[in-house]
Amino acid sequence: MDKFLFGNNLNTLLSSNIDENATVITVSTGAGVSFPNPNKHNKECFAITLARYDNDDNTEICFVTAKDGDKFTVLRGQEGTLPQKWSQGTKVSNKITAEPLNQIKDKANQSDVDNALGNIDFTPYYRKSGDTLTGVMHTNGNYFWAGGNKTYWVGQDNTWYIKNANHVALISFENGSITLNGSYSAFIGNKLQANMITNNGAGKVTFDTEVYFSQPFVAQGSFRLNYNDLQLISNIDRPDTGNFRNTSSIIWQFGEDTSMRGLAYFQEHVGISNNLIFYVSGGNSNYNYVFDNFGKFSCKNISAETAISSNSIMVNQAIIQDGNVTIQSSNTAADGNGYIHGNGINFNLQNRGVSGNIYLQEHPGVETSLIFQASGGGVTKSMSFNTTGKLTTDAVQTNTITNNNGDKVTFDTSVYFPQSVVTANSVQVKNNDILLSSDSGSVDTGKYRNTSSLKFQFNNGSNMNAALYFQEHAGTSNNLIFYVSGGSNNYNYVFDNFGNMYAENFQGTALQAKYADLAEYYIADQNYDPGTIVKIGGINEITTASKGGFFIGIISTKPGLEMNESIKDHPLALPVALAGRVPVKVIGVISKGDPITLSDINGIATKLKNTEDIIGFALEASDDPSIKLVECSVKSIGRC
Repeated sequence: MDKFLFGNNLNTLLSSNIDENATVITVSTGAGVSFPNPNKHNKECFAITLARYDNDDNTEICFVTAKDGDKFTVLRGQEGTLPQKWSQGTKVSNKITAEPLNQIKDKANQSDVDNALGNIDFTPYYRKSGDTLTGVMHTNGNYFWAGGNKTYWVGQDNTWYIKNANHVALISFENGSITLNGSYSAFIGNKLQANMITNNGAGKVTFDTEVYFSQPFVAQGSFRLNYNDLQLISNIDRPDTGNFRNTSSIIWQFGEDTSMRGLAYFQEHVGISNNLIFYVSGGNSNYNYVFDNFGKFSCKNISAETAISSNSIMVNQAIIQDGNVTIQSSNTAADGNGYIHGNGINFNLQNRGVSGNIYLQEHPGVETSLIFQASGGGVTKSMSFNTTGKLTTDAVQTNTITNNNGDKVTFDTSVYFPQSVVTANSVQVKNNDILLSSDSGSVDTGKYRNTSSLKFQFNNGSNMNAALYFQEHAGTSNNLIFYVSGGSNNYNYVFDNFGNMYAENFQGTALQAKYADLAEYYIADQNYDPGTIVKIGGINEITTASKGGFFIGIISTKPGLEMNESIKDHPLALPVALAGRVPVKVIGVISKGDPITLSDINGIATKLKNTEDIIGFALEASDDPSIKLVECSVKSIGRC
């Protein structure tokens, strides 16, 4: 403090207990009026000593900076003593301590200086206010301290120096600028107007009120005041991409206590961003608040008294109360319909009279629902999702509904899909497809996987239903399957990617086929090539036909109609053409229209020569005398 105040024989007692953190103490009622009245603006104070009557060696010195009746505002633990807990009745005394005494001594020394300065004759150098200082002061022996062994002032015209006993300039005054050259240089005052102050030697520049610089101010080459801006400048070289460099910083702290401080500095993170950083430290905690040149502000928490306004709010890792935005309500009162409403998220178009909101609704003992509500034009509509998995709304318009977990989707009226394909009593889909997808992985050869299905059923009869789905039978075929069930019967109708359709029975007005022959499956005694003429016999059901006997048909190449399909998977099951057009193995030259019969080779036909029995008629000619396939029209079972 600058000025210490004193009184005579000032003693009192603490009127209440205090701990080591207290900054206001209260003394005995009426005792405060006897103690000095410090003026804060004049930096006045008075010292007090706290001590117990039974132990004057255990004391604490405090400086009283303000007084309000019997309440003293104090600086605790001064002059090497420590703040302590003191109980009611502790002795409070205004004693002489070391620091006030040292101040008295220093002021006495200053008085000597003032007396010495008062003896200097400045008349040759100062004519009147505003005149220019000229001449060399020390040439007449006019020193700051007599004898020439202390700091002195020397110069002429617009250049003056304050030098030490070794004639080294501590402070230079030149053309309206001030330069501090030594570590012990100091410029202390209430007000200054100068073009520049340059601090080259870590000197001290202190002003009680204001400083005006018409041009830049520089101290230690690290900051300057330029046109009312405080510029903090660092000469650190630019590092490589991905590294960073920091400017000098503005530091706030209490005295020499660096445990609690605030900083502001600029950082270039090369190739990434430029950042203005505020650093705050106190106790065991510290944090950096970062403002970058892309408009991004980074910190841990934001607390606003009213609202945060931004085009977008981004929270690091999207964590808001365990990863969720939580809107809570303590409401327990039900409305007239028995519903309890929670707080919601509200949306409004100002001055348009339209709004929307999302809120939670509980129907105690029945269900809990998430409600989406929109209002406008005097109409309010709601959509709810409840705890039973039910979606309730008047209508739905969408491109796709995907149901991956088997839940039920129910609509009271209709659903409109602007880009899909199916129309039913309760569903309307236009312009696109209903896509039934499954996430099942691929399967091994010989196994199969099914997509989700389109199901039809009556709510009161789950044993009567139908389904349509797609099946991949790996390595065999891909199938579209209709499944129909009722009572104890059910059946799959299969349409595969080879053009085959499988069913139990066919009933219709007409049947059309691409190929011509009517074939029935029989089990042969061995595998025969298409076109071979066969008869009943052999170790199984059929074998090759021989001349002079009966024949049943020809092994078909591509049947138009297959019968007895139930034995088709037998390894020796062969389709036998019973009638129609079918390629037949023929030996020898033949003309179109020639009748054919069995040759001397079992299972091979030839042109009829005499009166043998006719098997059929050739539909094409061939000059090849060897065995070949000839398209023929064959009759049903007969002799050959």
